[in-house]
Formats: sequence, structure tokens, C-alpha cells
Amino acid sequence: MLKKKLDIAVEFMKFTWNYLVVPAVIMVMNVPDEVAGIKVDVKGVRARSREAYRKAAEAEDGDTRDRMERRASQLREVAFHMEDVIDEYKNKCEVQQPCCYPGCGALPCHDADFVNTTCYHRLQIALKIKCIQSELLKIDKRIEKEDNKVKSSSAAQEQRRRSHSTVIRNDWESLPKEAIYMPPDDIVGFEGHCDKLISWLEMNQPQCTVFALVGMGG
Repeated sequence: MLKKKLDIAVEFMKFTWNYLVVPAVIMVMNVPDEVAGIKVDVKGVRARSREAYRKAAEAEDGDTRDRMERRASQLREVAFHMEDVIDEYKNKCEVQQPCCYPGCGALPCHDADFVNTTCYHRLQIALKIKCIQSELLKIDKRIEKEDNKVKSSSAAQEQRRRSHSTVIRNDWESLPKEAIYMPPDDIVGFEGHCDKLISWLEMNQPQCTVFALVGMGG
């Protein structure tokens, strides 16, 4: 029974070490590089936000304007979070270790407290950076989805326009040439009706009444 409990405790310690302690230590050690990357990325995020605001100002339809304004606002918020992380790292993790007061040189407590505090702040900053990266990834996926939707809609509209143009061209080409090059006084397609009307007029019926309708055909 005791051996089983020891085995469980050992497995739990292995799990804790491999999946909690080691990743946390790696995150803490990588914070300076992550912050350096954030300093570079924040410039690109600001530029993308300004570009989105410019497109929103130039947009002619309301949907595009709303989409660009929403995109610019989201990117600007991410840029603010990046700047906050940079400032927090500068204020809490780049400070110099305070000098020990005389008589404490033999005691490691002061150094240990400084290291623990620095590691705690680095871990908090590392977690915030992960959240920022996750949020930026969501925004990029949303932007890609919106752009693909706009491209698909534009392609569908272009296809409909081409189909409509093809139908009109086919209808025009299907007309008989005599209809295209007919004399002004000829009527195409109503020969039978014209002959019937003319026959009525030639019957010399005293009760016949003729109404003349003058105007644009159609």
C-alpha cells in the first residue's frame, strides 16, 4: 500500500516538474527575448492600425467603413497592451539589485527575495505576452476570414456581371440581321398583325372606327 502511494507521489512530481515547473522556467528565461520581439512587433501593429483607419476614412460604403474601424480599434488595443508590457518589464525587471545594508552580506535572504520577486514579475509578464500573442492571432484569423469573404463576394459580383453581359451579347447576336439593318418604316415580328389590320381597313365597313395611338413603343 505504501509503495503504491509512493509511486503515485513520484508520478505526480514528474508530471508537475515536466508540465508545470519546466515550462514556467523556460517562460521566465525567455522573457527578455519575448519583450525584445514585442518592441519590434508593436511598430507593425501600430502601422496596421493606422492603415485600417485610413481605409475606413476612404471607404464609400458603410460595411467597409465599419469593418475597417473595428479592425483598427482592435489592433490599437493590442498595441496598448504591448506598450504596457514593455513598460512593466522596464520598471520591474530591468531595475538594479539593491545594495545590501552592512552586516547582511553573509545572509542570502536579501538576494533570494530579489530573485523571487524578479522571477514572479517575469512570469506575470510572460503570461501577458502569451495572451497578447493569442489575441493578435485571433485578430489575424478574423481579418483573413473577412478579406476572403470580401474577395468571394467581389468575385461573385464580377461573375454575375460577366454572365449578364454574355446574355445581352447573345441576345443581340441572335437577332436576325434584317432586324438590325431594317429600314425605318419596316416593323419586324408583327407582319401577321399588320396584314390583319390592313385587311380590316380594306373591308369598307361603315361601322369601322380607327383609334390612332402615337408614342414610344415598348
